[in-house]
Parts: sequence; structure tokens; C-alpha cells
Amino acid sequence: MKELLYLNLDFTKYQNKAKAQVKAFDKLGIRTKIATIDNDEKNYIFRIYEYNDNRFNILEEKKILDFFKVNQGENSLWVLFKRFKNTIRLYKEFKKNFLAYFNRGKYDYCYIRRIGFFIIFFKHVLKELSKSCDVIYEIPTYPLDKYNSVLVNMAQSLEMFVFNHCLKKYISLIPIMLQNDAKPDKKMVVISNAMDYERFADINEEKPSFDKEFRVIILAHILDWHGYDRFVESLKKYDGDIKIVVDIYSDFNEDTKKLKKLAESYNLTDVHFKGQVQLDDILSDIQKYHVAIGSLGYHRRNGKYDTSIKNKEYCAMGLPFVCSAVDMAFPEGFEYIYYVPANDESFDINGIINWYRKINKKDYKTDMRKYASEELTYEKQYKFVFSKL
Repeated sequence: MKELLYLNLDFTKYQNKAKAQVKAFDKLGIRTKIATIDNDEKNYIFRIYEYNDNRFNILEEKKILDFFKVNQGENSLWVLFKRFKNTIRLYKEFKKNFLAYFNRGKYDYCYIRRIGFFIIFFKHVLKELSKSCDVIYEIPTYPLDKYNSVLVNMAQSLEMFVFNHCLKKYISLIPIMLQNDAKPDKKMVVISNAMDYERFADINEEKPSFDKEFRVIILAHILDWHGYDRFVESLKKYDGDIKIVVDIYSDFNEDTKKLKKLAESYNLTDVHFKGQVQLDDILSDIQKYHVAIGSLGYHRRNGKYDTSIKNKEYCAMGLPFVCSAVDMAFPEGFEYIYYVPANDESFDINGIINWYRKINKKDYKTDMRKYASEELTYEKQYKFVFSKL
């Protein structure tokens, strides 16, 4: 069996995707360990996880830095300087522990999820890795997002300049998810975000009754670029006969609170903010919903194409969904996606209901889940990636 060490500093934050990737590696005959930084309320911790028998177990852990030193105080210039200084120290400690662990084993591959700006301090790490294994560096969205912050955009420009001119030579392959038209270079391989179909294998494929109520679900960590304010504005203007009930599952961050306030100002009493839940905890109720709402605001992050994982999960759940940017993981004319214009305007809810009436005459759940199981799995994506090596 081949051996892979996965460097993912966002393993906890994006663990659904990371775990799905690791399961795909396992199915392709690649045993994987994950190196990451976790944190509790007091400390940052260097951790090694291992995937075995469908479980992720902690193999090793070591406290490397006090949590407060990196996340201290108010945003004064002095505090920001101390944060930056200690963040560099955090990455330095991680590098030391990571290389020590790497050198104790023998790996065929090292897979790295984009580190961000601090990749500029990883030249020595990449050089050492490349001496004994293939280094794969994933860029989850390419080209990178543009932000309103000049400082963030400058940091990203510096990151990509150093990456392209000083670091790329140590990397064997760069999987990317295109969100805009761009010409990949010779080391890049275009793939799609995907999902772990096994999580959805037991979904009830019975279609919900459709008469006087239209039930909609939103699953997200809501951010402004999701564009759900457009949906709320559209609900305000809706004057049809069918009652629309919307359940929104998100943590109550600032963007969620803003959206909730907007819905309340329009007296949309059938829009329910349910809070954050684990996806597995609501799968048994998924069959009661008619459609899901994907992102309606990729244009706000200068994205032309929708690269979200959520669309693939909706498909695996047999949920027709609405979005604004084209998702290239689906063929042109895929009839179970309803596209609204990629702008900040509201749209006609009746159009969505009429679209659902049309597809409801078909066995859409079976069709969607079949497509997801065959085309939208990480196993398929990474079989393609590793074949390029």
C-alpha cells in the first residue's frame, strides 16, 4: 500500500472535505496520515491523525504555542504586530515538528492543502519533502479570491509571486478548482470539488408531497458572498398561492444575524433560522424538502464558476437546487439545477416553483443520486490526479 502524509492546517475547519479526500485516498490504495494544527481554549497543538477502519484517530500530539499569544487583545498596531510575530513563530514550530515526523517515516506522497501567505516561509520544508516523495499542492479556488482589503490582496500577490518563482520547482502536481477562466500551467490539473457518497447512501428517495406547501432548505456557514439576501428579497416580493417554508441551518455569525434581521423586517415568519447542525444529524429529514438553495453571490467574490462542495452534496441527497454561477461539475443543461442571474437583483420565486413542477414529474431523486455516485466522488477526482503522476 502506498503511503501519504496530508498537511492540512485547516483540517478541523474543513474536516468534512478533508475526511472525504482521505477516504478516497484509502480506496485508491493509499494509506494516509494527517498533520495539522488544532487548538483548544488555551493552546495550539501539533497533531497527527490516522484514518483506519473508517475512523480518524489521534496518533500524536504536542502543545506548541499559547493560544492567546496569537489571538490577543484589540486591533492596535502593536497588538497586530505581536500577533503577526507569534503567528510566524507558530508556523515555525509546526514546520519543525512536521519535518521531524516526516523524517521518521517513508512516504510516496505529501499532499498539502494551500497554506496561504505563510507558504513563503516553507521553502526548506518543500525542498526536503521533494527529495523523497512527490509533493502535491492543492489550491482550492483558482485564481484566488479578490477581497475588499488592500492588505489581504497584497499578501496574496506576494504569496503567489513567491510560490511561482521560488517554490513551484519543488512541487510535482498542483490540483486546482477553477472559479474563473484561466489557463493552467503545465503542473496544474483541473479537478472539481466532490463529496463522500457513502454518507448519503441510505437517503430516503421518496419524493415529498407537493400541494399547498413548498419547503426549501439552506445548509451553509453563511457569508455575504452566498447572496442569500437576494433570496429573502425575492420572498418579500412573492405573491403566489403556495406557502413557502424555508429552513436555514447556519451558525449565528454576523452575516447570519444580518440576514435574520432582514427576514424579520419583512415579517417573513416562515423563514426559520435553525442554527448550526451536523449534516449527518438531519439527513433523515432531508426527504421532506423540495429544493435547496446554493450560492447566489459568487460574483461578489469575482467568481465566474461555482466550485462549492454543497452543490455536490445536494445532488447526492437528491435535492434539486438553485444557484447563480455555473457549476462545471455538472453537464450543460443538467435539468435539476435552476440558475438565477449572477447579479445582486431579486428574482421570480414563481419561476422556481414552476421549474420544480416540471421536474417533479420525473424520478429526479434517483437520477441525481446516480449522477452523484458516478461523477461527483473524490475517488474519481483523485484517481485522475494520481494518474497524472
